[in-house]
Amino acid sequence: MKKIRTAVVSAAIVALAVWGYLDIQAKQARDKESASLQQEQEKRLMKQNKQQGLTSLAENELIEDGSGAGKEKKVPVIGLKKGNVAPDFILESLDGEKRKLSDYRGKKVMVNLWATWCPPCREEMPDMQAYYEQYQSDDMEILAVNLTSSEKSLENIENFVQRNGLSFPILLDSDDQVSSRYEVFQIPTTYILNAEGEIEQEIIGPMNLEIMEQLMQ
Repeated sequence: MKKIRTAVVSAAIVALAVWGYLDIQAKQARDKESASLQQEQEKRLMKQNKQQGLTSLAENELIEDGSGAGKEKKVPVIGLKKGNVAPDFILESLDGEKRKLSDYRGKKVMVNLWATWCPPCREEMPDMQAYYEQYQSDDMEILAVNLTSSEKSLENIENFVQRNGLSFPILLDSDDQVSSRYEVFQIPTTYILNAEGEIEQEIIGPMNLEIMEQLMQ
């Protein structure tokens, strides 16, 4: 009986030893596999970071402006908010010429939307002419866009221009293309554009000479 107990105890000890050995081997294998997976993950992350770095570099690549200085590529946004490039248009002027807004890039431009039947429009026109006579140069232009479809006749516009001695371009928005694109609900409405054609200010209502001088500086 004693020999049997001894044999059983010995077998148990051997089994525990074997189990312990196998457990250690399994743990080592798991650690090795985990280390291998971690290395693979680190390699993938390094590769991704490298690719992202190259992509970022490509996206931020500088373009030469011809003078040797680099500048970031800028995508213009066309719209009616401050900083947007004002929507382009082509209209016929009262003297029969075609005028395109983007042709005035390099100049500061006052785009004024008006009509002869509008009292505030009539009120500001003498000051607009006074400003034009005083500050007219190669760096500035006034484009007075008449809402022609709302006028009784073209003769009314011609008479108004002659009576007030207006010398800046009078453009005829005969099919509402500009008033629609510029979402004009009240006149006069004026947009001040910088030399890049970007909107600096929107003014709803009449202006006087002093306001024009401040806005067009």
